[in-house]
Amino acid sequence: MTSSRAVALTLLSVIIILIWHFLPSSSDLLLVKEQSFGQKQDATLVGKKKSKPAPVEPAKSVKTEIDVAETIQQIAKTPVTKNESTVLQEKATSTQAPDFSSIEDVRLKKKTFFEFMYPRIVKANEKVARERAEIERLKKQWIKNKQLTSEEQKTFSFYEKKYREDKNKLDTLSKINNLLVKVDKVPASLILAQSANESAWGTSRFAKHGNNYFGQWCYRKGCGLVPSQRDDGSTHEVAKFGSVQKSVEEYIYNINVSRSYKDIRKLRQKMRNEGKSLDSLKLASGLSRYSERGKAYVKEIQSMIRFNKLQRYD
Repeated sequence: MTSSRAVALTLLSVIIILIWHFLPSSSDLLLVKEQSFGQKQDATLVGKKKSKPAPVEPAKSVKTEIDVAETIQQIAKTPVTKNESTVLQEKATSTQAPDFSSIEDVRLKKKTFFEFMYPRIVKANEKVARERAEIERLKKQWIKNKQLTSEEQKTFSFYEKKYREDKNKLDTLSKINNLLVKVDKVPASLILAQSANESAWGTSRFAKHGNNYFGQWCYRKGCGLVPSQRDDGSTHEVAKFGSVQKSVEEYIYNINVSRSYKDIRKLRQKMRNEGKSLDSLKLASGLSRYSERGKAYVKEIQSMIRFNKLQRYD
């Protein structure tokens, strides 16, 4: 009995030794865990390199494309300070238009387009803001002194003529108030949406060869590019500009002066009077005369602003 018990204990000891020998060590278990984690990480990184299909924009325009999912942090996130403004202005004057047609990735094309246009919009709006500040100073002087100095009168006459108030038979203060309705900025989000729409994201013939990103017309022979599908008897051309910057400035001037966009100016002034920020979605409702498509065009521009989250630029 004792002999059989000793044999059993011996066999059990041998089995325990064998099991212990073949079990993985704690260091081996840790290595397996790290390798498994590393494989999961690699799989995640590989997944990030592949672009997910982007949703199709709800608007029916063939010019609109696919949303930019990435946040354009360098430009869009924070308000523009004076130093940032200087950098943007330098970029606006030194950077040539990219070849948008060669950018096959739609997300990259739109990101590149917004980064290209935005500094030019900032520069153009700052120019208008400086003019507005001068006109506001003229108003304060008139209210205080009931007259303008000779130098102030020259400044007033310049803006009176530039913004087409010189032919109105109104008193000086009324003209100054009219100028303040006209001389104001246009939200960057609205300009970005229209420039993308009108230039087919910078790929149109007029954008490439005329720096015209807004489809602006001119009526003097040779002033621009003749549209290939111009109606018989029509004489208009699509204006050519020396730079994209000039195109942006002329677009803002057109919005601020043309009778066709009087509704936009009224809406903008109402927002100013109520102390509200300029809302590009509401202002877009005044664009029905910008295109023959009328309200359909307005809805398309509003859709582009929403879909691309362009109000982050305002």
